[in-house]
Amino acid sequence: MQPKLLLACDELMTRTRIEGAIALLGWAVTRIAGPETLARWEEILEHRVVLLDLKFRAMSAEQVIDTVRRTHCLNTIIIGFGPHSDERIPDLKRRGMDRFYPNSKIVPALPEILAPLAE
Repeated sequence: MQPKLLLACDELMTRTRIEGAIALLGWAVTRIAGPETLARWEEILEHRVVLLDLKFRAMSAEQVIDTVRRTHCLNTIIIGFGPHSDERIPDLKRRGMDRFYPNSKIVPALPEILAPLAE
C-alpha cells in the first residue's frame, strides 16, 4: 500500500515543489483544505505524516497540531516548516510538533524524513 501524507501548505510554489518531491518518493499526498479535512480521526490515521507550513492560512499551526494531538489524541508525526526565525517554534514543539525544518531545507530533507516511515 502506498504511504500517505497530509500536507498543510497553501503557497503554490512551495506546495508544488513539495508535492513533486513526495511523488518521486512514492507517497500519496492529501491536501489539508481546512478544519473539515481534519474532522475525522479515522482519515488522519490513514496518513503517516502531517507536513505543516507554519504560515498555512486555512488553519493556524496551533489549530492543526491541537486537532491531531488533543482533539483526536493521535501520534501521527507532525513535521513543521517555515521561517527559521518564527518565534512560535518552541511553543509548537511543546504542543506536539515533532520536528521543524527551515523553508530552505524541507524539500532536500524529505527523502531522509520519509524513507524510514515508508514501510
